[in-house]
Amino acid sequence: MLRKIIKSIDAKTFALIFFISLVWIVFSDHLVHNSIYKYFDAQYVQTAKGLFYISVLSLLLAYSHRRETDALLKRQEDFSRLFYDSPQAMMIYSVDDFRILDVNQSAQQIYGYSKEEFLQLSVFDIRPLDEREKFKDFAYKLNSLPPLYKGKWVHLKK
Repeated sequence: MLRKIIKSIDAKTFALIFFISLVWIVFSDHLVHNSIYKYFDAQYVQTAKGLFYISVLSLLLAYSHRRETDALLKRQEDFSRLFYDSPQAMMIYSVDDFRILDVNQSAQQIYGYSKEEFLQLSVFDIRPLDEREKFKDFAYKLNSLPPLYKGKWVHLKK
């Protein structure tokens, strides 16, 4: 959990936290020694300083984490909108068993299946028998092919 939070902190926030930490460490002892120790026990003052530092640092980390989470959710919504609102028929399938996991509205209109029907199918069910093995070989080699290569495929509609 802490590792995820630390990875999500951008460089500016990390630099700000580091700078505040340095200022606090360097100047707080100087301020405390010159003023507060005259009136309070040193152990209580050091404990209070530590608690204050941890509280401020926790708030900064929480703020940074929240900001990064919000940005991630926004990007996720943008990509979802690109998928679902695209005029191009698109589907997401599992590379393990080739089951269809999601489809957009265009795919439903073009192929004639409802979303629920699509989710019961695999990518082989929308291909002619003679293309199924060819597609399976293609799918296993997909990561090694040039990014723009998609091949030509025959699809079956409902």
